[in-house]
Amino acid sequence: MWIEIGKTVRAAIGDWGTTCRLAVCVGVLTVSAVVLAAAGVL
Repeated sequence: MWIEIGKTVRAAIGDWGTTCRLAVCVGVLTVSAVVLAAAGVL
C-alpha cells in the first residue's frame, strides 16, 4: 500500500501540472467541506 502511494507521489511530483491540479482539487474539496460544516452548524 505505502509503496503504491510512494509511486503515485513521485509521479505527481514529476508532473507539476498534475500536482497543481491535485492541489486545486484538494483545496476545493476542503473549502466545500468547511462551507458545508459551517452551514450545518448555522
